[in-house]
Amino acid sequence: MRSNVSVRRWKNLPGSPKMDLTRNKHTAVVCEDVMYVFGGHDLKENLFLGDLMAFDVKKKSWKEVQTTGVAPSARRAHSAEVINGKMVVFGGFQGDTCQSDIYTLDLTTFVWVKLENEVKGVAPCGRGGHSSSVSPDGVMYVFGGWDTDLTYHSDIWSARFDFEKNKCRWEKLTPADDSFIPHGRVGHRSVYYDNKVIVHGGYGGDRYWDDTVVFDLEE
Repeated sequence: MRSNVSVRRWKNLPGSPKMDLTRNKHTAVVCEDVMYVFGGHDLKENLFLGDLMAFDVKKKSWKEVQTTGVAPSARRAHSAEVINGKMVVFGGFQGDTCQSDIYTLDLTTFVWVKLENEVKGVAPCGRGGHSSSVSPDGVMYVFGGWDTDLTYHSDIWSARFDFEKNKCRWEKLTPADDSFIPHGRVGHRSVYYDNKVIVHGGYGGDRYWDDTVVFDLEE
């Protein structure tokens, strides 16, 4: 079998229509051959962004998506996942203030909806720089991040959604054994795999982490 190494190369694709804006700490998700980029921060202009850009992977073209509904404020360091054809956006920084709100964007109608907490008072504190991951049955898991006071968190939460009622049910997941709790951190990454949340890396205020920690959802 011959290996076609010629395909292993970078290509410079067309830039977005907003070429005058740079962005970082945005999110990107994929649904039906389209990558959706939301929010972020333009360092050059010190501007928080709340726009939605779409890159058609097949056509290799960008466009700005016009949305309706109750949209989230401009923000950075939030998280975004696709669940049942909707982009779910949680948290992030708006200016120096962390947000705890959660929104969905229907990726067919492009209507934003702000979700309500099903259980009042039960939700993660406002945070940015956290990670999120999603199980095959549509449960979202949020780990870590920091808050407005720049406190680093190591808690893990699950979010279950009732999209028909526009509600979210949060639950803080308490470890069965507290002999080991990972350090609070930001800028890490996590994935869901085989009923586990796997977390790698991040920054904890006085050091960068190179560890890999696992939260087993069955134990």
